Amino acid sequence: MKAVNMRKTGLAMFYILLLSHYAAAPLFSNPGFDLRTINSKPPDRYIFRSGAAVDNFENLDSKARMIDAAVVTWQEEGQNRAKLISDYHAVFPIPMEKLIPVFLDHENEDRVYPRITDSRDLSPERDDMEPHYQEVEICFKFLGFGEEYRYILYRVPERLEDGSFLFYWALVNSIDGKYFELYGSWYLEEFVREDKPHTYLRNYIQTGMIDPPAGLKTFTRLFAQKDVRNFFSAVYKAALR
Repeated sequence: MKAVNMRKTGLAMFYILLLSHYAAAPLFSNPGFDLRTINSKPPDRYIFRSGAAVDNFENLDSKARMIDAAVVTWQEEGQNRAKLISDYHAVFPIPMEKLIPVFLDHENEDRVYPRITDSRDLSPERDDMEPHYQEVEICFKFLGFGEEYRYILYRVPERLEDGSFLFYWALVNSIDGKYFELYGSWYLEEFVREDKPHTYLRNYIQTGMIDPPAGLKTFTRLFAQKDVRNFFSAVYKAALR
């Protein structure tokens, strides 16, 4: 009986030590990556758009319109690779301050964006306007075929000097090893149309994929624009709620 109790005590101590180790360690191992560096300076390699793509917004409405889009594929070090660029903008007939909370509500992104299946703020105790790490799972499927991607971003919300708002991000950890880069931004600028506040939105994303799924160019040509418009529409609906 005494030996059994000692064995149970030993197992209990083992599990306590194991749990304490994981509680103190970063959630995901990656050389040079540590969640405790949350307030570190954003990397210089960020790629984003911090201004409007047009001089005036007369011809824009709530239907997202393409500024630029491209898909480039090649082979590198025995791997198939692809780079996708998506740059779209639109105008919503609501004040900018109604939209900003949508971009700061990180725990509920999977309820807003059509293809995000899971999202987790890895530093929920910080102030909303502080840079932070976010874990995201996103799914691209058509007729049951496609891919899921899981990754960690470093994201920065920023109010610019002219009163506009910029929210930009970069990949710091591709958990499943399917991305070699991921950059993007949302740019918001408020203006007045017919005596009512409106907001210009621009969404830019640059994605680098390792061994991209077959038919990527076809899928992008057929469905990317609709996907992005659903993306914008989801943001607008969330702001109205």
